[in-house]
Amino acid sequence: APHWDITKPDGGHMRLTPIPIKKERFCDRIQIGNLVFSNVAKSMSRQMRRIFCELNFRKRGWKVDANTFIISEKNRPACIVRARRFLRGNWWKPKNKRIILWRDPVDRFVSMYGHLCHGLQICGKAAESVHTAAKSFYKILKDGKYPAGVKDRANLRHHIVPTTWYCGIGEEPKKYIPIEYTLDSKKMISRLRPHFRHSGISGKWIDTALSRLLTTNNNKYRKLPEFAGIREGWMRDVLSNRTTMSYIIAAYYYDYRLFGKPLPKLPPK
Repeated sequence: APHWDITKPDGGHMRLTPIPIKKERFCDRIQIGNLVFSNVAKSMSRQMRRIFCELNFRKRGWKVDANTFIISEKNRPACIVRARRFLRGNWWKPKNKRIILWRDPVDRFVSMYGHLCHGLQICGKAAESVHTAAKSFYKILKDGKYPAGVKDRANLRHHIVPTTWYCGIGEEPKKYIPIEYTLDSKKMISRLRPHFRHSGISGKWIDTALSRLLTTNNNKYRKLPEFAGIREGWMRDVLSNRTTMSYIIAAYYYDYRLFGKPLPKLPPK
């Protein structure tokens, strides 16, 4: 079985093994035509919901304006409320095309750390560093053990569970088409556009909806001057630490393997 040997702070040794796939109770599927998208936290989920909302409005000839699609922590936009029935649709039908956004777990982890531990500030002691967070997230997923000071266990767990735990994806991975996530909005649009031909919507409206990725960013913390360079620093800290990388790979092992993605290389001892 795959495993990763790490050295503990006291000099002892510990062996990490992959966390088995579990089925997360929460599942958010959204649909337009024959295209079904399963939302995974910290994988552009809010922006994808906005795109699907807009296309559902267009399909039904409803008025589209800026206020319709404001998606914030405190606001349930009109598109979510009014188009809810159409968004959920009939996802189980065989003719439907199911897609997910696959985000490299290391990149997703850094995004989780910034959002949960420094943005929402709900990580408790796990917020001390990316290294503490990687160890803490592994323990939460493996044994349900939370670090001291966590403020919102349900929200924290919801955001950190592996992609393969959402919507039973890990049970039937071959039924889903993984579209690889990138921070490059233009590349992301080019990767998404071919799949939207299953939406039954005019190409003009598809292009308009997808173009929102060029002008909107739901991560308000990225816009702060003090944030510049911080994310890159966290990423360097993660990639250069063998123990931290081992925790992340062990926690999200099946997110790599079930979608045929290569495991990241560990830095030298």
